[in-house]
Amino acid sequence: MQLSWEEFIKVSLKLNLLINNVLHFRAVVPSKLGLVFLLFDLEITLVFPFAVSQSNNEIYGLIVVLIFLVIITIGFVYELGKGALKIDSKQSISLSSSTSTITSISYIEKSNTGN
Repeated sequence: MQLSWEEFIKVSLKLNLLINNVLHFRAVVPSKLGLVFLLFDLEITLVFPFAVSQSNNEIYGLIVVLIFLVIITIGFVYELGKGALKIDSKQSISLSSSTSTITSISYIEKSNTGN
């Protein structure tokens, strides 16, 4: 099979696009999600020493850690309320739009065959 010059260019452009997409893949992370990760990373960093030295801590250390955890929990509930943890997936959006197109096309075909 011999390709014409136009077909060769089309195939090479598609291969070039495919290679660029594979080699230059970047995961897009929303800034809100990055801040949430930073917050919980900081929480683990600050709570871990208390958990390790729990036998040496007195009631004062427990109260300080509980206050810290309550503040973090309030922040987490606030983030949930604001929708910071909801991540829109491009795949689910395109899937839902293509599904509605397919169902509408099949509905039109059914209505045309009935006439």
